[in-house]
Amino acid sequence: MRTCDFTAIGVPRHYLAWMCEEGWLVREGYGLYRAAEREAA
Repeated sequence: MRTCDFTAIGVPRHYLAWMCEEGWLVREGYGLYRAAEREAA
């Protein structure tokens, strides 16, 4: 997803950095993110 995709659905941009730090997202490049691969609980 792109940064503008997140902001279009109401996710503030500063949440993206937090989600990367927490392991929910992986930054693929400038403005590009993907879901991190995580094991189910």
